[in-house]
Amino acid sequence: MNDRVIGIFISHDHYESIKKGIVSSSYQQFELAAKTLGLSICFFSANGFLDSKDVKMLTMNLSNNSYSESTACLPKVIYNRSSLRNKKTREILNYFIENGSYVFNVTPISNSKYYVNLLLEKESHIAMHLPQTLFGSKKNLRKLMDQFDCLFIKPCYSSVGKGILYLERHKKLGWFISEKSANNKGWGKSEFTNLEKIRIERLFQHRQFIIQEKIPLATYKNRPFDLRVIIQKNSTGHWAITGTAAKLAPKNQLITNVGSGGEFGDLRQFLLASNLSYPEVEQKVHTLALDVASALEKTWPNIADLGLDIGITEEGKPYFIECNLRGKYGSFEKRKELFTLWKNIHHTPIAYAGYLLEKYNQKVMKLNKQDS
Repeated sequence: MNDRVIGIFISHDHYESIKKGIVSSSYQQFELAAKTLGLSICFFSANGFLDSKDVKMLTMNLSNNSYSESTACLPKVIYNRSSLRNKKTREILNYFIENGSYVFNVTPISNSKYYVNLLLEKESHIAMHLPQTLFGSKKNLRKLMDQFDCLFIKPCYSSVGKGILYLERHKKLGWFISEKSANNKGWGKSEFTNLEKIRIERLFQHRQFIIQEKIPLATYKNRPFDLRVIIQKNSTGHWAITGTAAKLAPKNQLITNVGSGGEFGDLRQFLLASNLSYPEVEQKVHTLALDVASALEKTWPNIADLGLDIGITEEGKPYFIECNLRGKYGSFEKRKELFTLWKNIHHTPIAYAGYLLEKYNQKVMKLNKQDS
């Protein structure tokens, strides 16, 4: 095998798609980044793991730009792009690490909103940028309802705003609950009756949730906005901000997820409308993002590619909302103003993989000198 090869660990479905000639634009971008850096890419999945040394993999045939399958030694540097919710996947990736490969974008457990919050609460300089968050239970729901007028109830394992509930207290009318309608086109609102309370308590018994204080996000034309901050390790092995995208909630809705109807917008314009300084807010946001990445790395040393959702209050204070370990940025590709960021998001982890490969080769050379 080419000693300048980087392995990208993907789902079996994606592997089979590439095998059939259906290659996503993201995977094509990884190939372009590797070519620029003098590296080669191979794709493989958990199903292709044969034994302790060999894997089935797909590599591009440069003569006709098609992929062919072969068996080769396990790559020395592996970028994980597969979901970590599957225990088998986590065990295989951990096996690769134990056997000497440099694997990044992996954690020993699945990414839980509650666990991430616990890790960050330990850092006093970050804790002040966290909304009050408790594990979903009957007792904790009552506790936070006594403290706050607005709460989110979020599944610990979900994305694009799925399964989120919103509780709001009206001074004279009491509590109301809102949730996404079945057709995903809006939020239905109803009184938070005893029957609703029982329903939520049953949800807590069958699925893990967090209960979280609602941060009073800054708004643009009465629509709340927040930020997706992409922070990745670069060609020098250090955390760096790859870019930031502002997300605006749909009219009369609560969450900004683009997959749930939100839209991208101009952060400078949003901040100007809120009388906030762009340079000042940007610096605060970048500082928080770098602090969060460094804090999570203490527990998860193999992370290197994060998408952080960060909210901004009307006073310009940043709040950490959640962390994505395997961000998907297809919507960036479709926006002219975000296309360069989309390309950089794919280039940076491959550059970091090149750094790890050089680090691995230097380690091998050092060991060889010691043995000679």
